[in-house]
Amino acid sequence: MYTAEYYFAEIVSAILGISYPFIYQIIARIDDKYHSVNLVRLFRKGMAFRLFNALLIILLAIAVGMPFIIGKSGGDTPFEWLSVQGFSMFVICLTFITLIRLFFKIGRYYDPNDLCDDIETKLKNRAADLRYELKSLTACEAEISRILRACKVSQYWISDYEKNRWRAPIQKCQEKRRTILEQEIPGDLTFKCLTDLLMYSVRNNDASLYVKLNDLLYWCILQ
Repeated sequence: MYTAEYYFAEIVSAILGISYPFIYQIIARIDDKYHSVNLVRLFRKGMAFRLFNALLIILLAIAVGMPFIIGKSGGDTPFEWLSVQGFSMFVICLTFITLIRLFFKIGRYYDPNDLCDDIETKLKNRAADLRYELKSLTACEAEISRILRACKVSQYWISDYEKNRWRAPIQKCQEKRRTILEQEIPGDLTFKCLTDLLMYSVRNNDASLYVKLNDLLYWCILQ
């Protein structure tokens, strides 16, 4: 006799019982391999890991609430895609896809060269975003400064209060730029992972990895 909520609860229990302890054991092995808490944090901040956790919470909520939502127990529950069962199956399929993606991500973390490539991609994307943000702040500050200079020679009188209101965005741009240069860049998690991986290459006498990471570190300093 087919009971949708029963089988759904069984599937959720299997996912939790097999995957979750296994994943956390793998995370611990990443720390043991590289001696880097930063790499563990980077993995946990990854989209695949966060999505997998969110989907598990949704699955648990559905598994607990499905018998009450359906309102049947012990009888046949016909399956329909446009129903709670259909949504539940969609979430299960999405969870398995995310789990497969997560395993591929774990494999890349276990290979230092693949991990180096991922860190390089993240750093270059982050550098491009920061360059764009700094450029936007500079352009905004220059535009407001131009308006203030024009006010000094304008035939229309502008009060000091209005001038101070125009100066406030300039101060915000300067504070944001200072925060980026003094806090965000030195405290970037991916950059810390780069230095940790560089230390790993030194400990393991991996010359090719060391040269690659050293070049990337030099590029970051130039940026």
